[in-house]
Amino acid sequence: MKGSSLRSILTMSALLYLVSPSVIQARFVKSANKQGQTCGYNSCPVPREDMLNVHLVAHSHDDVGWLKTLDEYFYGEKNNIQLADVQNIIDTVVQALAVNPERRFIQVETAFFWQWWNLQNDTTKTLAHQLVDEGRLEFIGGGWSMNDEAATHYSSIISNMAAGFDELVSEFGSCGVPKIAWQIDPFGHSKEQANLFAQMGFDGLFFARIDYRDREERKANKELHMVWEASPNGNADEGGSIFTGIFPRHYSAPKGFCFGVVGYCRDEGFTEENSNAKVLQFLEHVEEARVLFDSEHIMFTMGDDFTYQDAGPFFNELDTLVSLVNERSSETGVHVLYSTPSCYLKALNEEQAVLPTKTDDFFPYASSVNSYWTGYFTSRPTFKFHERQASGLLQSAQQFVALSQNSLDQGQMRALKREVGVAQHHDAITGTAKQLVDSDYHTRLSNAEHGAQNIMGRELFMELGLTLDDPYQLFVCPQLNMSSCHSLDSAERLVFVVYNPKPFTSNVNVRLPVGESQTVTIHDEEGNEMKLEFIEIPEEVKQIPERYGYANFELFFEAERVPALGYRSFFIDQNGTPTIEQKVAIGEKISAKQLQDALPENLDISMKYYNSKREGGDTQASGAYIFRPDDETPVVMDIDQIEEFKLDQVTEWRVKLIGDWASYIIRKFTNRDEYEVEWLVGPIPKDTLDMGKEVIMVYTDKTLENDGEFWTDANGRQFMRRIKDERFSYELTDGDKEPVSSNYYPVTTGIFIKNATTSLSVINDRAQGGSSLNPGQIELMVHRRCYRDDGFGVGEALDEFFEGKPLVVRGKHVVSMGLNDQETSWRRLRMREEFLRPVFLFNQFEGTLQDWQNLEGLKTKSALVQDLPENANILSLERHPREPDTLVIRLENIYGPGEVPNADQPIVVNLEGLFKDIQVNGVVELSLGANLPLEDSSRLHWTTSSFNAEHERVHPMSRSIMKESRVTLNSMDIRTFKIAFSYV
Repeated sequence: MKGSSLRSILTMSALLYLVSPSVIQARFVKSANKQGQTCGYNSCPVPREDMLNVHLVAHSHDDVGWLKTLDEYFYGEKNNIQLADVQNIIDTVVQALAVNPERRFIQVETAFFWQWWNLQNDTTKTLAHQLVDEGRLEFIGGGWSMNDEAATHYSSIISNMAAGFDELVSEFGSCGVPKIAWQIDPFGHSKEQANLFAQMGFDGLFFARIDYRDREERKANKELHMVWEASPNGNADEGGSIFTGIFPRHYSAPKGFCFGVVGYCRDEGFTEENSNAKVLQFLEHVEEARVLFDSEHIMFTMGDDFTYQDAGPFFNELDTLVSLVNERSSETGVHVLYSTPSCYLKALNEEQAVLPTKTDDFFPYASSVNSYWTGYFTSRPTFKFHERQASGLLQSAQQFVALSQNSLDQGQMRALKREVGVAQHHDAITGTAKQLVDSDYHTRLSNAEHGAQNIMGRELFMELGLTLDDPYQLFVCPQLNMSSCHSLDSAERLVFVVYNPKPFTSNVNVRLPVGESQTVTIHDEEGNEMKLEFIEIPEEVKQIPERYGYANFELFFEAERVPALGYRSFFIDQNGTPTIEQKVAIGEKISAKQLQDALPENLDISMKYYNSKREGGDTQASGAYIFRPDDETPVVMDIDQIEEFKLDQVTEWRVKLIGDWASYIIRKFTNRDEYEVEWLVGPIPKDTLDMGKEVIMVYTDKTLENDGEFWTDANGRQFMRRIKDERFSYELTDGDKEPVSSNYYPVTTGIFIKNATTSLSVINDRAQGGSSLNPGQIELMVHRRCYRDDGFGVGEALDEFFEGKPLVVRGKHVVSMGLNDQETSWRRLRMREEFLRPVFLFNQFEGTLQDWQNLEGLKTKSALVQDLPENANILSLERHPREPDTLVIRLENIYGPGEVPNADQPIVVNLEGLFKDIQVNGVVELSLGANLPLEDSSRLHWTTSSFNAEHERVHPMSRSIMKESRVTLNSMDIRTFKIAFSYV
């Protein structure tokens, strides 16, 4: 490579390379079009040998909501808040690409592209097709949104990616199958996310944000490129490994080279007077980047947030840059070319370099010594819970609708899938958007949920034999976690259905809010009266500002034997006459010692809070992104009173704390060995110092010594080992400056500590931040109220209100203590149960119990021929969006390798004998994203210390051919199939 002469040329102050004015004026455009050019790697420009090739990647990072809503960004509204018009970006990019066949642009967020696509005429669509077919407009990433990686559940990540993939492949065929994952803005990166990307068939992953110390070490050691060994089955599983490239800086263009007339990019363009200086400036950037890589290829991201709003001028400047720099190639050894991340990756792969590897993750992300991005793990907890509810409903509704023999509106399922995709966006589920935007996310999600539950509910109740009049009826109760249900408030008699989305029969503990006790009766499908017990709803729950309803009591009963992928129905009469004893719990005040005596002797449960850092010499405050406590010791919230409520089925201990703004209920069901902890926080008071509060639940096993070691889940799947005050990939210098936030990690579904024999585990109902800062102790942050903006762009404090009142949040943890082997199995099963919760549906019924029993409909039903093993999971099941007589199913083994003794054997599922009333006519295995047959999918091979150099450059992803539609699921496998079927 001739790059050795570059530094001397840059340092020659006497160098005056005069550029011809005609070059500046003409903006050199190469008009020749390559014949036979196709998309993908075949469309890549040819780099120059023996030169440093600089790949220019034109891109715009377009948030699907942040400071403005998704629609405001798309249509360019409210530009006084932020100058951003995505519709205009795509319009002008397509026009600009048509001018010069050498130009390239990458499109990432399918939510925006599809909104644009549906507004175009045939002429524009034809042009876009040509650009895509020729590789000049390339889809990168391709999910409905660019998802967060900390607070997202793996099921929702897959759904988000599949929502985008489906639209792209249906319109553009193989040219709509992205090869590169592009996660340039999420605030930290998950090992499980990398594994999922590998299973989707991506060849590479690029991102920008990693810890500032990690970045500097990698730059010094030339390790910005690596192979991330992300499989939960260990580094021997190449199928879960993926090339990973980290940007040396942010994802913006090099300083001085972000051009344009509107938006963020307004750097000075080329003129006859400044062209020499700008070329030298660009070559300086090249030299700074060149020394970070042992390669003849480097990539420059030419763009930023919402750039190319007038793409023509930007591309004109880039045309000039390419021309002027390449005129000097013989002297500098630098060749510049329009490119894409996939073309850059292809060039790197052809060099056959030996790459380093990584087996841990990139959490937590710190951008400076006091700026740990660990607050967003908990920020806006109500939306995090709403997203989890919607994702669970999506899976249940898709299951039920997929197997219906009636022709149902799949558009409602698609709409919810898309809105769940929007919710995964790295400024949505993270809680880092403005409050008005967060409200829009809630609205979009609620509207989509309503449509999906309506389709599911109408079909289900018609199966039961009911006649439905209201085409827009709401069958579910979204506020059950606040002890409120509109259906039970408004109807005396109802048909109540428990839908079980799991692939095995389950017993369900039911809690329902009702107006009165001892007048309610519930009968099952055979006319058996259920044993009901009642506890009065706490007054603090009734006072939640967001709560609507009139219920005064919660009733408890156990719905036994709810069929797999099926339901049981019950008849509720709120003005009935019970014939069996019904108990109403009477609260008894007890002491803290009495509570401790009632719990396992080693277990302690408490609530505390950190005071938020407001400002200081470094000015970094705690806010939507950043968690920065004012002191490393949290404030203990003292107990005001404890009441005990004892029933046959359940015991509750209600702990009210001094200050009248926080409480929690410890609940023990007789039929379970675990403890539920239902916490209620808010309104968090504002003190005279405007010092925010960040509230934590703390669980302690007083005899467990874990030596600073703990485990947190990665997106609800792999468990990641953590050690207090340590990192596995770099030295944690200055960690003592923020001893709390530097040890916080994302907890999507679970966290645990253990010693040689026993474990303490906590499963949460939404994503939160958590840690183990003291021996035998787990803490999870449940709510935050901060009064200062933390300075990372959102421009407002994390101070949420609902109808003029500070936000009140209610949520749940499930706590278990026991032997390690038992706890491992319990965690896996309980994590799935918290995500795939049973769906409760209600419908008013005018008749009597006898009338209901006389209906000819199916009062109980399972879609499966037989139950699957408890470690088997039907992760998703839906009708193919384009092929009506086709199902798409993802099967999963939820146990990790060696996790559960005697349960580590492969699961075998026979697809032909899985569903009732369905004949399987054909099976094709797909990639995880369901956009490509697995037999047609192959990935680039990389040489590392783990994988020897004898592999082919490309390796197939296909598995051994199935026999008789039998699917083998090894530990942590997820396998995706397209099933052609007919009804029998």
